[in-house]
Amino acid sequence: MSEDNNNPYIASVNDGFSIRHPNFASLSIWGETGKKLVLAYNDFFSRYNGSSPYGIVRTVLLQMPDFAQQSFVDFKSEKSVTDFLYGFRTHIYTTSNLRASLPTRNNYWMAFRRYIEFAMQEKVIAKGLIPPGNKKLNNRNVTRKNQLIEKLNSDEPIDNKTIINISLSRTDDEYLDELEQEFRAVKNAFLNAALREINEIKEQYLKGERLANEVSWSNLSTKLINADLNGKPFHDTDTNCKLHLFRPTHPKFIQNSLCYILNKHDGLFLGYENCGLDLSPDLALQYLATNANVIKNTEWDGYLGRVTSRTLVPFFVYLLVKFPNYRMYSLLNAEIESEPESSTTLTSVGEDNDVLRFTIDKARAHEEKSGYLDKESQEILNLLIDLTTPFRNKLKHDNNPKYKKLWLVVNGGDSFGVPRPMNHKSLRRTFGLNARHIKSGKLARNDLAVANNSFLASHSALKNYIDTATINKLPPIEGILTWFDSLGDSAKAATVLGNTKKVTMDSYIPKPIQYLMNVRIIRRFQNLIICAATAGKDYMLEAVDFSTTKELHAFLADMLLGEPEGAKDAQHTLTIKQILNQKLNIHGNNAEQLEKSLDLCGKTKQVKVSISIDSLAALFLYEEHIFANDISLSPSQDTTCPTFWRDLAKTLHRLLPEHPSNRELSYIYHQSLIRTDELRDKVTFPKFS
Repeated sequence: MSEDNNNPYIASVNDGFSIRHPNFASLSIWGETGKKLVLAYNDFFSRYNGSSPYGIVRTVLLQMPDFAQQSFVDFKSEKSVTDFLYGFRTHIYTTSNLRASLPTRNNYWMAFRRYIEFAMQEKVIAKGLIPPGNKKLNNRNVTRKNQLIEKLNSDEPIDNKTIINISLSRTDDEYLDELEQEFRAVKNAFLNAALREINEIKEQYLKGERLANEVSWSNLSTKLINADLNGKPFHDTDTNCKLHLFRPTHPKFIQNSLCYILNKHDGLFLGYENCGLDLSPDLALQYLATNANVIKNTEWDGYLGRVTSRTLVPFFVYLLVKFPNYRMYSLLNAEIESEPESSTTLTSVGEDNDVLRFTIDKARAHEEKSGYLDKESQEILNLLIDLTTPFRNKLKHDNNPKYKKLWLVVNGGDSFGVPRPMNHKSLRRTFGLNARHIKSGKLARNDLAVANNSFLASHSALKNYIDTATINKLPPIEGILTWFDSLGDSAKAATVLGNTKKVTMDSYIPKPIQYLMNVRIIRRFQNLIICAATAGKDYMLEAVDFSTTKELHAFLADMLLGEPEGAKDAQHTLTIKQILNQKLNIHGNNAEQLEKSLDLCGKTKQVKVSISIDSLAALFLYEEHIFANDISLSPSQDTTCPTFWRDLAKTLHRLLPEHPSNRELSYIYHQSLIRTDELRDKVTFPKFS
């Protein structure tokens, strides 16, 4: 490391979590100017308090020597610098060996421009003109559309931008149902995997507490004092063989060790040379790490709640899936000790304060995102806080302001480091960043070990998502499901994701699914649109086309029963309803609400029916179609079953002819019978399968 400090081409930057040392030896081709470019790099990124784009600028900066082989530059000449930078931008966008898309290269250049501008201000190079980036390349809609067109025309038309692969060649309505079920399966798979690991962690942690409580701390302290007085430190003088209290030969080896660590060292044990808040050595515990055949380090970790990044992954996955308005970085920066301008607050709300409101500040968006924790979520969050408390106490003891962070870990493996906040790189790696490369044989030994032990690789239920799953793809799942449930209501999906409707539709709801849903909505409401367009005409019902009983039942439900729950506020539904209200004048005396009881299978179901001449005529014609086909099905409350509509028609035949409270209903009923006679044999209904 001392050699690196003396090397003028080794930079030193803080990535927000640790010090990084990029190597810019290739800049040595420019002599003193190359050294000054490295110093400017250090100075530029020293101005960042948190994470910085140091990696992006490093990537572009390392491309400069390659480009310099084909383009000479005199850094003291403004014209030479200008010509070089314009040529270099073209190189970055087109012929460089960067493995990145054009919009990503554009982002690289935009970050690099700020560094070059700083280098000019510091007089490292002459003040030439810096070519701008292209903002149009950052238009996600245009880029996404072009990507989909390219994939659609490829040999394998698959969209892999979401956590599941979406076929671009299938456009049938059944595929939309399949996709919905796949997204539900994804959510359940990740939640179940996370809960399984969390429950295992909790079980081990509580077992450690029980084992520690099997030994009295006062009795153990007395034994240690007596052992010192008898010249046998750490030995149990009460036993015949005077066994060492903290070696496997003692019958209560594990209980003694846990009790000792929890009481003597505040639960903080990072090897016998780093015990307690002072991380001081304790020879009493020197045999703990040498008895892997008796108890493994991972078992000690479970008993003591000694957490690594891998331990915290299931907690992170659970919170992201359950609370999709959080994002990786905002959740990662969560703090649990609320103070003014704290990034996280925990507030009890509801009756008996049984619900916890969890609020996170999203730094980039400059706004707060909240979620209400149910009992299960509260228990999981409390467990997470309990597990990280020894690390929090250590950092607080050292006056380290990062003690407030929710996600605190130590290094894993055979050795432990000082407690620190978990960073996004270790989170991604332990989640399964390299799990897709396990069988490639290209991973280094350490990377392979991490990949094999990662969250994705540890659960067979997640094997189908190893190639597509990332941490950032988890929150949108719930937004997509909400969008499905609300029949494409962008406002409801946006509320769940904590974003605007535009951002939600542009960035989180996959474009192929949007297209399929639009097709479904058009198919579903095309008959209603036809009715609206031909309202009052003799051929109104004759114009509609029912190709399946599913379409027919949906049409009857829309005409007679109103919109399905969850779609009442959807924009397309309101539009159709407004058209019908305007064209058919479905209000006042021309349409009434009838609420009566249907007795089906001994059960009573309340059905609210919108009465109009054409809706009743359609129902009665369908009733005749059912009887003509001799459908022998049991009564049902399911609107997708023909017998529901048969029984509804029979009920209305009984109630409407002489309705006691409203003669207008009777008039509508008799007019509908006349309309039925006029349309008989003119409206085609689908055959029953």
